[in-house]
Amino acid sequence: MGHDRPWKRLERRVAKKLGGQRVKRMGDYSQIDTDVAMRDDPHLKIDCKLRARHRHHALFEEIRAKYCTDELDRPVLVTREAGKRDILVTITLDHFEWLYRLAKLSLNIQGKNATMPAAERDQA
Repeated sequence: MGHDRPWKRLERRVAKKLGGQRVKRMGDYSQIDTDVAMRDDPHLKIDCKLRARHRHHALFEEIRAKYCTDELDRPVLVTREAGKRDILVTITLDHFEWLYRLAKLSLNIQGKNATMPAAERDQA
């Protein structure tokens, strides 16, 4: 007890930034639930991975170095594996927090809940 491991700090930081709660483990190590639980958006599944290196981080930093010359510029990395359907978007946690809060505000103004309807999800 009392050890504040780097991966725990990452989980706490993400939970605090997004208004969620870090899920404490009892030895299951992400087998039952994600690392961060979002009470007001239970369909948002957040799992945190801390590694010495992630390949997409190098690609992301290339974009930042090459194109982001203004302090307001935000790099966005979009990737897809050949033969796969999913297209992934990589952005900073700060950028995601901003987009997430903006989306929640927009949904609240429109009087909708924070869950994206299935039809919009399928079109996305």
